[in-house]
Amino acid sequence: MKIRSDILRIYQSLHTWVGICAGVFLFIAFFAGALTMFKQPIDDWMASAPSSRLQGVSAAQIDSLVAAAQQQYPATTQRFQIQFKPDHTAYLSWTETRVGRALDLNEKRWHATLNAQGQLVAVQVVPSKLADLIDQLHRTAGIPGMIGDEHLGVYVMGVASVLYFLALVSGIILLLPTLVKDFFALRPGKNRKRFWLDAHNIIGISSLPFHVVICLSAMVFAFHDQYYDALNQFVLPPEKIEASNTQVQKPSGASELLAPSLLLEKIRAQSNQAEIHGLEFMGLHGARPMLRVALNNPRYLVRGPESGYLILHPYTGKTLNANMVPGKEGTWMSLIAPFFSLHFGSYGGDFVRWIYFLLGLCGAFLFYSGNLL
Repeated sequence: MKIRSDILRIYQSLHTWVGICAGVFLFIAFFAGALTMFKQPIDDWMASAPSSRLQGVSAAQIDSLVAAAQQQYPATTQRFQIQFKPDHTAYLSWTETRVGRALDLNEKRWHATLNAQGQLVAVQVVPSKLADLIDQLHRTAGIPGMIGDEHLGVYVMGVASVLYFLALVSGIILLLPTLVKDFFALRPGKNRKRFWLDAHNIIGISSLPFHVVICLSAMVFAFHDQYYDALNQFVLPPEKIEASNTQVQKPSGASELLAPSLLLEKIRAQSNQAEIHGLEFMGLHGARPMLRVALNNPRYLVRGPESGYLILHPYTGKTLNANMVPGKEGTWMSLIAPFFSLHFGSYGGDFVRWIYFLLGLCGAFLFYSGNLL
């Protein structure tokens, strides 16, 4: 395929400058992103979780466990989690520090269960933050600062993803004239620049679909609030937007929390045979109390890094959002959920996890070699 030399020079300059501007950020993001594929094993490696040593309670004892914890630990009346172990027993987890997006290296968590006599047993733990630190490097490239409730680095990485897309397009155009002849060419020798360029081209073209998905989904992750706010102006009339923001009844107290056993019955009726991984009760004394249920079903692409979600009102059991339940997504969510899954690699088990790990390292090499050139 022939392309005019002046057009090639323009795209070569574009490819060079977007690579220089975004390459370092993208190298950090891809290298850290490869490691996040094993976030849970890293946590397990750094410290043996006390929850694995605590004897979990059966489903019939969860109500008693929550009641005992809320009576003795006031922090649980605002926010807590019910985590399920592989043997389907459960334990309680909460923190007494403020929960936010910033990485809290001083966070202390509590894990609780009931002993054989039905008495509350609570253990304070200092969780390992290595995996969270790696994940934050992946999302922010280590750039400090906040804009509102979001990290400045997330927005910088969103801009870097736009440059990343330009680099992909310009790189393809530069390769088109010699793509068939030079695609598999790897020419070691005295000309080291030629060797690095061949390696850069092979990695870039062979993993192009992966990079397109990562690029587009990263832009959505960075600017999703802006996207959703803009879309609401077209999808919902102003009166419905205002109603959704104001018509929320503040609960009178945590004592009115619906029994977890009853909530579990409602969850199972809507779970589409997915496994319940955990329940997170949030903002119980705030204006927007919420119960977020993590649902695992390996048959479906899901919205989260590992799970799909069901959102309920913790005081009434009313369903607030069922569009993220695995296999029961609405039309819109069924279109965008694959982008999340394809970014997270949350499908196909360990086989896909290892492939994403290798592709992440290849991506880091792509930006390293590009900057070296």
